[in-house]
Amino acid sequence: MRLTPLKITLIYLISGGLWILFSDTFIGSLVRDVETLSRLQSYKGGFYILVTGGMLYALIRRFVSQIRAQEKTVREHLRFMNTLQDTIPSPVFYKDAKGRYQGCNISFARQIMGVSKREIIGRTVYDFPDAIPGELADIYHEKDLAILENPGVLSHENRVLCADGQYRTYFFTKAPFSDDAGKIAGIVGVMIDISERKQAETDLKQSHALLMSLINSIRDLIFYKDKKGVYMGCNDAFTQFAGAERERIIGSTDLDLFPQELAVLFQKQDRLMLASGAPLSNEEWIVYPDGRRVLVETLKTPYYGPDGELIGLIGVSRDITARKQADEEKRRFENQLSQARKMESLGTLAGGIAHDFNNILSAIIGYTEITLADISGPSHAKENLKKVLQAGERARALVQQILAFSRQSEADLKPVRMRDIVTEVLRLLRASLPSTIEIQEDIRSDGEIMADPTQIHQVMMNLCTNAAHAMSESGGKLGVTLTNVLPDEHFADSPPGHYLRLTVSDTGHGIPRTVMERIFDPFFTTKKKGEGTGMGLAVVHGIVKGYGGTITAYSEPGSGATFDVFIPALTGKAAGDDDRAPLLLRGNERILFVDDEPYQVDMARQMLTFLGYHAEAMTDSTEALERIRMAPDDFDLIITDMTMPRMTGDVLASRILAIRPDMPVILCTGYNERITDEKARDLGVRAFILKPISMRELAQVIRKAFE
Repeated sequence: MRLTPLKITLIYLISGGLWILFSDTFIGSLVRDVETLSRLQSYKGGFYILVTGGMLYALIRRFVSQIRAQEKTVREHLRFMNTLQDTIPSPVFYKDAKGRYQGCNISFARQIMGVSKREIIGRTVYDFPDAIPGELADIYHEKDLAILENPGVLSHENRVLCADGQYRTYFFTKAPFSDDAGKIAGIVGVMIDISERKQAETDLKQSHALLMSLINSIRDLIFYKDKKGVYMGCNDAFTQFAGAERERIIGSTDLDLFPQELAVLFQKQDRLMLASGAPLSNEEWIVYPDGRRVLVETLKTPYYGPDGELIGLIGVSRDITARKQADEEKRRFENQLSQARKMESLGTLAGGIAHDFNNILSAIIGYTEITLADISGPSHAKENLKKVLQAGERARALVQQILAFSRQSEADLKPVRMRDIVTEVLRLLRASLPSTIEIQEDIRSDGEIMADPTQIHQVMMNLCTNAAHAMSESGGKLGVTLTNVLPDEHFADSPPGHYLRLTVSDTGHGIPRTVMERIFDPFFTTKKKGEGTGMGLAVVHGIVKGYGGTITAYSEPGSGATFDVFIPALTGKAAGDDDRAPLLLRGNERILFVDDEPYQVDMARQMLTFLGYHAEAMTDSTEALERIRMAPDDFDLIITDMTMPRMTGDVLASRILAIRPDMPVILCTGYNERITDEKARDLGVRAFILKPISMRELAQVIRKAFE
């Protein structure tokens, strides 16, 4: 039993009262003598004092032992509590209701206050101005008062100046404690150092800000979603595409942001990627809120957490419209380059054919002219030879067309009667077009233009061929009209003067408006592979513009197409003027003709002799050079072919001029691949002509060389 002063007093009173009551009764029943009774009462009182004194001693001693045991327990408890407090790394303190420190642990004393624990007890926050500046002391005091007025746990954060002079951020947790009577006796507080956590939060915010700055600086669309397709974040570029603020996007799904068709497509791709767990790439057309339509390449990859659990996906969409256009442009350029190489190969082939063919035509035309010159009077033979000569001239024009097509022939501008070329082309077309295509011609102009006949022939052929191709499936009518017009009737910005208008129309399927914008672009074609190069109308446009003219096109799908070509007309020479050939120019000078073809040499000798010249001909250029070196004054003029074995014509000409600088030299060749008028003049050559050469042309060139 635990003794207390009250219990000891009660025991003493009860035991004394019982002793007096029972002892008096017992003695009174035994002794009747008053004196004896008085003496026994004295003995009884002494005995009572002795017994009760011993009992009181025992009780007090036991009480004191209990107190000492309790004090020991309290001391041990206090030591335990102090030890426990001091083992806590976080600062701990407690104050009374007046704000005076009643205790703390070593961490609080050393880390925060910088003094011993004893120096803290009994003092307030205002007693440590070095450790707790006045402004911070006011904050602590206000928080303490708030707890005392409204008891409860209170938490707050503050930057604290520690004993080492460094500021750290602490998380304070304070709570009131009560005495035995239940009255609030003070406040206990615990401080947790959260500086590292706050720094980590700051670093995390900075990292997040840096990451957002980085992804916002990227033009690609960047976004990330959870497994349910809910957006967790995105960059600025994606907000522009979605047409919404980032706050609205986060927490939304594709169905909340985009049209249903596009949203369903996005969600389908998400499911495929999440199911496979592997990155998924695809291309898709997207439309911005402003109507801009772009092609994007989207890469979606799984997004895993630190524990390896799948959180969602990350997507990056890159605008590849420009790249695709560049790839398409590159492909078109490669096709153009391929076409150009084909044209170059064709040009090389055409050049070789033209050289040999022109040599053959030289013999046909030359010998025919010589024979015609020997025939006097009308005869069937003479008429037949004239037809042969006409055929040869047409063949020569055909060779020029081949060279023009292969870009190895320069334009030979001269007055051209358009109706003659139009009529010739239509005559050729009638033989080649199917019977389902009817040609309707209306030639009302007999005017002339300054042009290259071969190029005009090419313009006419290209326009008519395109028209015929448009009617190849169902047939139709090919219309060709040639008229005289004034420019202000059709286009006000053209130079003044008269124009010839060539109109080519068809009743085919027509040309779509989107195609009309590009019909004159080089290598642009709507024909199937192998049916066209896309150069026809581009060539026509270039030729017409080169003559100072213009070309227009009009078409309605399903109603055919009409092309109008306007070329300036020549003035000063009326149609039907005398076109009779001039007389042959003759002479009597000494001429040396050099060509590796024996029939060319023989023909030239006869032509020159017919024209009155003293002609000598040779088939070896090196022997011809020796002939000149031995007797440079034996000849008044040299005519040499360009393409010869052992020594070419230009080399021969330069060496002859080195021997005799004033010697007139004429160069001729089957085609002008290696030599032009300008190059010929640089060599010192007086004239340059192309085969096949007619007698009239030869006579004119010779006289020109002597001027």
